Amino acid sequence: MQIKVTDTRMYKTIFSTPLMSKQIEIPVAEAQLVLVEATKEDVENFKGTRLLQNGGLYNGGWIKPILFSVTEKIEMEDWIWDSYDRLIYQHDDRTDLHKHTHKILALPEHLSPKHLQAIVDGKMKDGDKVLVECDERKLEGIRGDISKIIKLNSSNHITLHKVEEKMYSKEEVIDIITTYRDFKCDTVEDAKKQYPKLFNSRKDESITWFEQNVK
Repeated sequence: MQIKVTDTRMYKTIFSTPLMSKQIEIPVAEAQLVLVEATKEDVENFKGTRLLQNGGLYNGGWIKPILFSVTEKIEMEDWIWDSYDRLIYQHDDRTDLHKHTHKILALPEHLSPKHLQAIVDGKMKDGDKVLVECDERKLEGIRGDISKIIKLNSSNHITLHKVEEKMYSKEEVIDIITTYRDFKCDTVEDAKKQYPKLFNSRKDESITWFEQNVK
């Protein structure tokens, strides 16, 4: 199964072999972990196969961990997480999409034993945000187009990376204050490009404000 994604960004990581190490950039998609309670029927139907191998025992009960996106557009045949009714189902022409339906980026069988153990140990918790590694590939039926998909290894498992908190320098904070206080622009770069001279003038005011109000 190939899960297509569009909302990705580049993530820097270290690629290592026995002979060398180098920094590389890989595409990733942000996702959120949810631990879905498994029903008695789930356990009975999947006993010894899917659920016991790819689910996990958490807080005394069986769960089905999934990863979903809050930004990806849901397409036909995508798997959906309905956060209101807490249901997992596949999108078709009979399903209704609403604000509580989200595209699933990884089903229980896509999480490795290492991921499942991290959930059981409390290292990965319900609601945690993670970065899912992606790949670029020409999808069947799409003429000549290269699309990004969730990357699966030879065991059909995903690769996860931690969401690192963004740290800003004093200079970056002052630029952000100037942009959103004085200009109707989406980014600092847009404000600098559209109002280069005025930006520097207003930035001096932001520096004064910062020195007086930020300890």
